[in-house]
Amino acid sequence: MESSEEKVSARQILADPAVRIPILIVFVIMLGFGIIAPILPLYARSFGVSYDAASLLISAFAFARLIFDPFAGPVVDRFGERLCAMTGVVFVGVSSLLAGLAGSFPLVVLFRTATC
Repeated sequence: MESSEEKVSARQILADPAVRIPILIVFVIMLGFGIIAPILPLYARSFGVSYDAASLLISAFAFARLIFDPFAGPVVDRFGERLCAMTGVVFVGVSSLLAGLAGSFPLVVLFRTATC
């Protein structure tokens, strides 16, 4: 039995700028997180904290995502995808920069949590 529906390829999906641009934004952000995540325990240890405390950096980010992600949908519906995406990218960049420049471990945790 043949389906009358036309099959859509990944190339056709990625040809649409409404899909390609958010994918590119998410890719760059996740690439940054993937580069940073393995060195976070070493960075935390540079503040003289234990490995347990250093693991707080990874956990704090994950916990913040768990708490705030359910609110993201309504915020996007209210303010629009474009504004939320641009605001999010700027917020992640600024909070990551502040985490890198933080002078104390609690500030690193605070700024890393804010990158969610």
